[in-house]
Amino acid sequence: MMKMRELEKFEISVLNLCKDDKLREKLRNKMLKSKEPTDPFQLKKIENKIEKANKKIS
Repeated sequence: MMKMRELEKFEISVLNLCKDDKLREKLRNKMLKSKEPTDPFQLKKIENKIEKANKKIS
């Protein structure tokens, strides 16, 4: 099994914005699988996805 890395503080803060536990876990696992920290462009895309999901919940 592949060794997973620790998430960076900025990645954790973006994930904490998500209200949907299922989506948060899915995104967290996706971030953990990558060897490098998430770049700013990808982080912004993830943040937009979280905002859309939060609007649906509200």
